[in-house]
Amino acid sequence: MEWAEKFRWLEKGVSAKSMSGRRHFSTKDAPYQRTILEGLTDKSVQLTILVGASQTLGKTEIMNNLLGYAMHWKPQSSVVMYPTIEAAEKYSKKKFMGLVNATPELSALLKSSKSRDSGNTILVKDFTGGSVYFVGANSPSGLRGASGSLVIGDEIDAMDDGAEGDPIELLFKRVEQFPEAIKLLLSTPTVKGKSRIWKYYEESDQQKFFVPCPKCGRFHTLEWENVKFDEEHTEDAYLLCPNPDCQAHLTDQDRVNMLPLGEWRATKPFKGTRGYHLNGIYTPWKCHRGYKNRLHEMVDVFLKAKKKGSAALKVWVNTFLSECYEDQAEETPDPTGLLKRVEDLGDDANKLPIVPFGAQVLLGSVDCQSNRLEVNICAHGPADEVWSLEKLVIPGNPFERECWDTLDTLLAREYTHASGAKLKIRMTAIDIGDGQRTEPVRKYIRQRTSYCLAVAGSNQPGAPVVSMTVNKKSRIRVYRIGTDTVKSAIYSRLKLENPGLGYIHFGSGHGHDSDHFKQLTSEACFLEVDRNGKELRRWRKAAGARNEALDLMVYNLALREIIPVSWTQEAKNILMSAGLEQLKGVDFMKAKNCTWKGCSEPGINVKTDRKGKAWGYFCDEHTQVIADALASGDAIKTLEAMACAHGGKARQAKPETKKESTQAQPDQTQEKPPQQPAKAQSLPSWMTSGSRRQTFSRHGGFRSGFKGSF
Repeated sequence: MEWAEKFRWLEKGVSAKSMSGRRHFSTKDAPYQRTILEGLTDKSVQLTILVGASQTLGKTEIMNNLLGYAMHWKPQSSVVMYPTIEAAEKYSKKKFMGLVNATPELSALLKSSKSRDSGNTILVKDFTGGSVYFVGANSPSGLRGASGSLVIGDEIDAMDDGAEGDPIELLFKRVEQFPEAIKLLLSTPTVKGKSRIWKYYEESDQQKFFVPCPKCGRFHTLEWENVKFDEEHTEDAYLLCPNPDCQAHLTDQDRVNMLPLGEWRATKPFKGTRGYHLNGIYTPWKCHRGYKNRLHEMVDVFLKAKKKGSAALKVWVNTFLSECYEDQAEETPDPTGLLKRVEDLGDDANKLPIVPFGAQVLLGSVDCQSNRLEVNICAHGPADEVWSLEKLVIPGNPFERECWDTLDTLLAREYTHASGAKLKIRMTAIDIGDGQRTEPVRKYIRQRTSYCLAVAGSNQPGAPVVSMTVNKKSRIRVYRIGTDTVKSAIYSRLKLENPGLGYIHFGSGHGHDSDHFKQLTSEACFLEVDRNGKELRRWRKAAGARNEALDLMVYNLALREIIPVSWTQEAKNILMSAGLEQLKGVDFMKAKNCTWKGCSEPGINVKTDRKGKAWGYFCDEHTQVIADALASGDAIKTLEAMACAHGGKARQAKPETKKESTQAQPDQTQEKPPQQPAKAQSLPSWMTSGSRRQTFSRHGGFRSGFKGSF
């Protein structure tokens, strides 16, 4: 530090203040550099790590000062490593020689390269008292003849392991014979899990630069989350004091004025490695033309990077925030977009959402919290189409009976199907928890194994969607859910734009508000690298975010994999419950149009259920379609016809297909074979034959087990 302020000169053009000519180096321009420079020669420090934003920390100038000190103040040999030989040559010719040429004390030590015996090449600089070696990590052979008591590795995140191993470890071998060796590593971080500099920084005392708020005096670090702005008026950006008792709006000038008053503070215990981290918010330099101030420029650059996509955002995170970029394995759905696609399913007389035609089975999921139970009821249909009917919160302590009594009442409710049938919740999955609330959940399930089962999340990468264990103490089955796999499936299904296969619907109201969708999309999947270099997918939620809605959907979809479902049998059961034996033409009303979806022909036939309740006016063509559906004995086909008749969406049977089949019928003038008369007030045999109930074991599992893949 003392050498730099006394002897160091900046060459012309290195900074804005040296544009007119060379000038003395001073830490007054960047006050956070002073402590770093002083600590480089601290004998208690084995290794120094610098992680800083480009053009803010001044990594190159810190490195130049250290090399000047090692040449003039305390002569010793040095080794400087760059990722490639080309990068080492570039630094030697531009940065290092700029340092030497601008500082008379150094230029006097270095022999002229024009002299035959100077020993001065691009990669080796001999001076009185030692040498400076410049090497590339891609050519470790250059290290064999280089050694010194000072080693520097710059931009180490761009270095790759070679045939001889880790280049940083090879670099450190150059100082083994020097007890007082100084080791310095610098770099901009890159990808989390792969960044070399970040791994070294995590092993250090992790020093950060704290500055005092000019309003309350409390010291804090400058973080991007405290930069507040309106995207339409970025020129009004400000810094928010993180002190909850202050919350002052600080200007860009306040930010600059805080820097000389700041101080480095370790956030981890010191164990020989000292690490410094500084982001771009600390920059002392003036803004570029066209901007009101630096905060204005920072926000504008961020928004442009965000708009350009992940590649540009990665550069911003690495070079401005000076943090590792986390490669997001998949894009997180937009909660605002999900809120806009809620559907009005309608309510029955009890104010419960109506189950749509496409759904046939109701499943529930329960998440147990310290002061409440959260419940999600979903309707499932063939082709993995799901309708989230409602999200409910039951306040109460899980260790008290009241909230469980309320859950009993909720699970016993009957929902109205669009056909008029009554449906109950078939099965409910309850999160057994992390051990804090496991016992009350076990007690509740143990007495209700016919319609409740225990689930627990497993975030182990690659875990199967469902695996089962038996709790020996409570003698109930616990189904382990591979949450990583299910969450990926949920996010993929939330991105579907058209209803149908895999689509997830949300009924308007009934708990599906903006907060629900924020919870549903509160986690993101990132790629990480483990100690063995294997790339893994990890799900993490944002700090302070709630994710109950996502957990509930995970359990509900996994539950669908656990229980066996015969969709044909479910459709038959719904038709029996609705009491729709057959359709009878009883009137002619030419004044009304056909109520079949998309048909504008006059409706001449009134169709009713066996109770005499009219549910549509149909033209001759679609009257025949409905009759064919009933006559086919296909329950799913019949429900599809009913859905179209009510203006719903047919997923298998389409009017066009039926129209062709109707046209293919024998000519009406031909003699038709005699038909058996239908029995009045009785259900067709296909509705009752072959039906059976699923049986459950005494300890809460289906005897038939579970099949299928997610």
